[in-house]
Amino acid sequence: MKKLLNIIEEITKYNLFKSVIIDGKSKTDTKVLNRGKNEAMNDMIQKANEYNANAIIGIKYSISSSSRFSEIIVYGTAVIIKKL
Repeated sequence: MKKLLNIIEEITKYNLFKSVIIDGKSKTDTKVLNRGKNEAMNDMIQKANEYNANAIIGIKYSISSSSRFSEIIVYGTAVIIKKL
């Protein structure tokens, strides 16, 4: 039986104001966004561990940007999965 826990939402923001744009795409932006995505995921895993969850299901990412910030949101549902 699966015991569903609260939805976990971690938000990570990075200041991208100082990045340099090369060929229409900023290498710094890509690096920082990847780092932010990984950090948000790791934070969510840590939070799930606090609930003694052994899995996270329905993981979804959302990224939005403004002129100064990019916001990375990762959603998921922490669950405890047990053998029947």
